[in-house]
Amino acid sequence: METKYVIEKVHSTLAFRARLLGISGIGGTFNEFSGSFVRNNEDWSATEVSVEIDVASIDTGVAQRDEHLQAEYWFHTEAHPKIVFTSTSFKARKKNQFVLEGNLQLKGKKRDVTFIMNKGGSAKDKDGVRKFGFTAKTKIDREVFGIAKGAELPNGAVFLGKKVSVRFDLQLAEVK
Repeated sequence: METKYVIEKVHSTLAFRARLLGISGIGGTFNEFSGSFVRNNEDWSATEVSVEIDVASIDTGVAQRDEHLQAEYWFHTEAHPKIVFTSTSFKARKKNQFVLEGNLQLKGKKRDVTFIMNKGGSAKDKDGVRKFGFTAKTKIDREVFGIAKGAELPNGAVFLGKKVSVRFDLQLAEVK
């Protein structure tokens, strides 16, 4: 039996973090996104996942930096306004943990990525709508998507680290 769930944006967060100057971290969120999980069986295996993120909604807490990240050198938002993930596999790893594999399209490039997902639980809200919580984590190599690193620094580090940690805290609501 197929059951569809949508990401509840007001109860979900899409965050990222990278090394800055080789000495500290910097991060932010994307505030506009949508997505769905289509569950094809009771144990969640064979679930189909799709997520679309509005790149212009990037929020690092500094408006000037957010604007800078829209430039061609970084996200090139004018030419590539969306980040899109489409699953190719969703498999149980152990109790309440899954491996989600799929294609991530970012800045005009499509690459395979793997998320480790943990199911936080489920409940029905006051209206009887079934909800599920998931946390998904991965690291991506920003260079394979054509996202710049910035200048090499005197300490040998680059402005922005190569690996970017990505974390999605998601609440899903069943669609009836």
